Amino acid sequence: MIFFLVGAPASPECAGALTTLLSVFDRLGLSVAAEKLEGPWCRHTFLRLELDSTALIIRVPPRKLTELQHLIHSWIGRKGFTKKELESLVGNLAMLVGWCHRQDFHEVDV
Repeated sequence: MIFFLVGAPASPECAGALTTLLSVFDRLGLSVAAEKLEGPWCRHTFLRLELDSTALIIRVPPRKLTELQHLIHSWIGRKGFTKKELESLVGNLAMLVGWCHRQDFHEVDV
């Protein structure tokens, strides 16, 4: 299960919401792995996108952009490839195009 608790930055809202949620889970007999709890953060990566609740933007994480740039540059001048390699490249490019299509990504430079 994935839950996002939202509150103003540096406020007790998120901590209070988390306490309430954990209390409800406990009453329902649902266990929560403490090591899987994260936050509070203003930026969180979800489905390979970085959600920034302070700036109210969604962006491709810089590390992922770097990985995609290396992947694209590794294909320059190639003479051959396997079907699996091509499928991987197409999948990564399709994901990038999907991100860019939904947002105005001025920072994307591959």
